[in-house]
Amino acid sequence: MFDGHAWRANPIAQTGAPDFQLGDLPQSARWRQQIKVSVRNLRTPTFVTAGFTVGPPSGLKGVSSFPTGVAGIQAATRSLRRGDSYTLRVYTPNPNGRQLAATSTRYEPWLAAYRAILVPDGRGREVRNLRTGLLEHTPLDVEFPAFGEKITPVGNRPGERVGDHSEPAVPALRRTDLWRSWQLVQQLKRTSPTPFAFVAAVEDYLGKGFSYSETPPAGSRTLDGFLFDTKQGFCQQFSGAEALLLRMGGVPARVSTGFTSGAFDAKAKEWVVRDLDAHSWVEVWFPGYGWVTRDPTPAAAPSRRSGAPFVSRNGGVVPGDLPQSASGSIDPRSGLAPQDGGTPWLKIAIAALLAAAAAWLLRRHLRRRAPVVRTPLSDLERALRRTGLDDEPGTTLAGLERRFRHTPAAVAYVHVLRDQRYRDVAAKPTGAQRRGLRHALARGAGPRGWVRAWWALPPRPRV
Repeated sequence: MFDGHAWRANPIAQTGAPDFQLGDLPQSARWRQQIKVSVRNLRTPTFVTAGFTVGPPSGLKGVSSFPTGVAGIQAATRSLRRGDSYTLRVYTPNPNGRQLAATSTRYEPWLAAYRAILVPDGRGREVRNLRTGLLEHTPLDVEFPAFGEKITPVGNRPGERVGDHSEPAVPALRRTDLWRSWQLVQQLKRTSPTPFAFVAAVEDYLGKGFSYSETPPAGSRTLDGFLFDTKQGFCQQFSGAEALLLRMGGVPARVSTGFTSGAFDAKAKEWVVRDLDAHSWVEVWFPGYGWVTRDPTPAAAPSRRSGAPFVSRNGGVVPGDLPQSASGSIDPRSGLAPQDGGTPWLKIAIAALLAAAAAWLLRRHLRRRAPVVRTPLSDLERALRRTGLDDEPGTTLAGLERRFRHTPAAVAYVHVLRDQRYRDVAAKPTGAQRRGLRHALARGAGPRGWVRAWWALPPRPRV
């Protein structure tokens, strides 16, 4: 729900069974799949899933699930933790633009809640906020007409019966800082013949003159300031702004938070999701397809693409963590001949021949193997892990810049990664910046810290 200032979880959200939302979708069977999730370093009361969850998770003994109040989201009866693994059936629609452009504007009645916002215009009766204890005016609960309907939007004050005291919404919007957003919506709708065209127009607006920043200016604290004044923000501002404009335009939308799909580890054939993959995006309801993912954040992989799976922040697949030692590696202590009072020359010769053959086969295999190039971001993650500096949960690139503030070259290294990730800048860290990062990793740890920093971040990026 949008409370007039920010997006919040609706405390009175009603549970909708998955079949209620997806049962009549003609395309729902096409994009249903089963996924397996393994928790490696996370504690969460909610099952990590993808798209829209269909049915309860399975394969996790002693843990059951129940809806959280929003269809498609499942909570666990205990906190999920490291070592837990489970499977789920999910619905992840991925229609193309042509298919979305052909959808109708016939929305089910229950979708009206996803076209509504609260407008705090200071005209309602005063009630005491139970959380703050302050007297506040009741906002106007506005339900915008569905896209294509030529109806003037009206609203009702909470606590009053719907229809008894309906008020026109446009004068209320004029009294708030949402007025410019309403005017923008009318401008974009005039050139949008279909809901999908309107969605594309909103995303096109957010794609011109806006920039990503993890430390936006104070003016970005409101969506109005973000949309028209600063035009700088992080994913919450972009997703919140798009969802607000879509609802005001009569297209059902909601803000979704979680993670992108992280980095693909080709060797393990799995997607590895980390703290840095935390993200916020938009889900838009299209008749016949359901909730379709949209991502207006600059440089995000699924940006301006309908329901595409999250790949990476810079539009490409990023290699996953490379293991420090290959699985099944030979233990140097194994295979030693027992001491029986004599020198086992024959066994030593056989072992030497086997070792030589193994070395030749390994070299041949490595020559044929396609190299996996480590990215500067994966180098940074490995360096933090090897130096023991990855112990803070929720670490962001901006947070690392603040941590390395005493070493400007290290700050510059991280800043280049932020430009790569969020602004599609092709620059790479320089050798001086790499040396500065190594200096920051060793700072205050003495000679041993310098040795560990060189091991964690060699002079040249490894392949």
